[in-house]
Amino acid sequence: VLQNFTILRPFQEGVTCVRRNTDASLYSLQQISLLNLSESQCSLFIAGVATMARIHHRNVRRIFDHMFDKRNKRLLILSELCGAGSLWSLNAEFCLTLGRPSTNFIEDTFVQLVIAIQYIHRHLDGPMKRRPLIIDPKSVYFTDGGILKIDLVRILICSQEPEVRRFLLRSSYDSEDAAERSSDLTWYLAPETRTSRFFTVKSSIYSAGNIVRELIVPWGWKKSDPHLTDPSIQSPLDTSSGSFRLSLELLELLNWSCCKTQRDRPSSEQLLDKMTRMGFVQRAEQRQGVARLGDGSTLLMKAVREDDSTSARLHIGQAGLSNNDGLTALMIAAILNRAAVAKMLLKRESFFAAEKFVLRGWHFSDCTALMLGAAHGSIDVCRLLRPIEGGIQTSKGWTALMYAAGCKQIATTTMLLQAEAGLCTNQLSDFGRGFTALMSAAYNDSQDTCRLLASKEANMFTTLDNKKYPGWSALVFAAAVCSLRCTRILIEYEAEKFGILALQSVGKLNKKKALEEQKLLVYQKLLDHVTRQKDTNLTDSSSNSLQRLSKSTYVCAVGGKKGSVIKQCTKCGSPS
Repeated sequence: VLQNFTILRPFQEGVTCVRRNTDASLYSLQQISLLNLSESQCSLFIAGVATMARIHHRNVRRIFDHMFDKRNKRLLILSELCGAGSLWSLNAEFCLTLGRPSTNFIEDTFVQLVIAIQYIHRHLDGPMKRRPLIIDPKSVYFTDGGILKIDLVRILICSQEPEVRRFLLRSSYDSEDAAERSSDLTWYLAPETRTSRFFTVKSSIYSAGNIVRELIVPWGWKKSDPHLTDPSIQSPLDTSSGSFRLSLELLELLNWSCCKTQRDRPSSEQLLDKMTRMGFVQRAEQRQGVARLGDGSTLLMKAVREDDSTSARLHIGQAGLSNNDGLTALMIAAILNRAAVAKMLLKRESFFAAEKFVLRGWHFSDCTALMLGAAHGSIDVCRLLRPIEGGIQTSKGWTALMYAAGCKQIATTTMLLQAEAGLCTNQLSDFGRGFTALMSAAYNDSQDTCRLLASKEANMFTTLDNKKYPGWSALVFAAAVCSLRCTRILIEYEAEKFGILALQSVGKLNKKKALEEQKLLVYQKLLDHVTRQKDTNLTDSSSNSLQRLSKSTYVCAVGGKKGSVIKQCTKCGSPS
């Protein structure tokens, strides 16, 4: 991996600036030593990094790649380079120069922190949901454009057990006293997590509130000073740096976020709703040069729709934002097959996921730009996205190939066949565990994509513990929806194993009276094939059956009544 990059210079403590040789893009490379950790601790930490690497948002520092060096027992993490540094270093500069951050900076930091926390909590999974998410000023970075980025690796380290955390902080910052110089983490840890390790999004809101409080209160004051929320805070704190006035609304939100009792503290949704009604979110976006249209689209999204590369390049700083439907500019480019502008957005918006989106009767959940493009047959954009997003599955296990096959898109199905064939859904899916792209094609009566996928996924079936469709194959789904065309294709592949189950399931998922005639045709097709196959098997095994009959005295009747017996004469070989 490192052979593809050129190491330029140490950028920050423990972080090296590197340049990709192919496109001259700049990244940060962090090395974390795991020498003193046990095997189980290493595995848990690496799994946590993998979980964090799947979280992609405008206000999250993206993890592009990570690799474990077994020889030296170290973890290499390639992430987004944030040129303006951390909030901790910026606050230190303010104190050294006897200055104060502006009111706009404080408002923007608070808004972006809450937005990031909301998104991170929605996408945490597994053991990470049971850990306290400790955010401190060293976990918050800024780009040169002033966009806040939360460092998920730092958060993961701070969420470990105290001994593990202490070692990882030292090893990741390449300094013995780096951990000691970091801010006191207990100041940002919500009271309920210090004793019971009970963790919710409200615990992270407490951390965000205290981070912003630290920007307001001079470092010489005690952090527990009660004057923080006093109206006198509106007066200038330092006349040399101009007036420093905070609105009562902002102080009210800060006081609400820092409540000691969890039940009195807001969730991220409640806080963002109030911030939006007070105008904080809109003002923060305007200061970043973001202008919204009627449907929540940005000027970058407008340029994508119009396929205007010049305008898209001009508004590239708006990348990562979503409209009212939850779509980013790259997703819109994928839907409309705008390859030129999509190429500009690959690095900035790939891996982003739309939480919920409905289009043409399809319900998309946690879908990427590749999935949306595949469902719409956008072959040019999908060709760009396949090396990057190919193989990604949603939280329910759906893939771009499943969407392409179900939406009857032959071109994108063919393109994704090698990359995603054989993948299936998990237990969270409405179809249960084991649903494949071929089943999606059969369920949606897609003859052409069914023919393409049959050679790759035929005879795959859902798990037997599936509550709705236990042990169903694509042929069973085709029969259940009365798809005569898909039944004709799949019957040659799956009738031997699933013919009888398909025969029993004809019309189960389609109760329309208009399809009664088609239902009869599907039933007759399956019945003829199963009967013919049964007769063939009986004919092929007739000689073996006669040999067994000649050697046995009693044989169970094949076509007789239950429990009937045919007495066999061993001498003459004929029934008596």
